[in-house]
Amino acid sequence: MVRVSGAAPGSMCGVTDRFPDPLRQQILDFPEVHMAVHRITVELRDGTAVSGVLVDWEGVLIPVEGDDRAPFAMADVVAAYDASSVG
Repeated sequence: MVRVSGAAPGSMCGVTDRFPDPLRQQILDFPEVHMAVHRITVELRDGTAVSGVLVDWEGVLIPVEGDDRAPFAMADVVAAYDASSVG
């Protein structure tokens, strides 16, 4: 797991950032792509979609595939979509 460096608490997603309920429960109900890992696409407040987002069994963000920093603040996430069949 990549640790997000330089992320201020609450500002950028890091290894301890959890999706808020009920969004977290929705994500955990999606199919797993690997043991206890869910792949999702998130929709941000401004309408931007971020794909390749991995979430562990506790609803904690695993940094975005191919990047060591999440390109969004957790507070900006308004929706999550199952992407288990992608990639």
